[in-house]
Amino acid sequence: LQTVNGQPTVFYSDFNVLNSDVRGRLSVQTSADDDYVGFVLGFNPGDTASAVADFLLVDWKQITQSYNFSGGTADLTPGSTAAAGLAVSRVSGVPTADELWGHTSFGETGDAGGLTELARGATLGQTGWQDFVEYSFRFVFRQDSLQVFVDDLLQLSVSGSFSDGRLGF
Repeated sequence: LQTVNGQPTVFYSDFNVLNSDVRGRLSVQTSADDDYVGFVLGFNPGDTASAVADFLLVDWKQITQSYNFSGGTADLTPGSTAAAGLAVSRVSGVPTADELWGHTSFGETGDAGGLTELARGATLGQTGWQDFVEYSFRFVFRQDSLQVFVDDLLQLSVSGSFSDGRLGF
């Protein structure tokens, strides 16, 4: 249960998930917020501050929203738009808040990372999550692929070369 509305955080497992089939449930039990919810796969402790971090981010935004974060490293980037819907992105290094928000990489001076959006959900790519609805998630994570099912429907399927690491919320 997360009750604080703040910058991205990760609550990660104590087990690695490569070559696994992991299932869980997610719900947002408030109508007071519309931001991202999601998961990381292949995440390693310390990745939030590591210039060599490389993991997958599966996130879901309720509504499309533009924002420009300020303060600290966020001042280096121009703001971005978070599109409603479910997506998977590859995270490299330490992205700024604006890069996380917009699934992008600005490559600005002093910028130590970014995101590359790999795919959007088959039916939920432009559809946000709903308040007070419980969704079932299934992640089939292999060295060369990731499949994400929501309520037993295949939403995301990407190929690539992925590293072992933990699952996080």
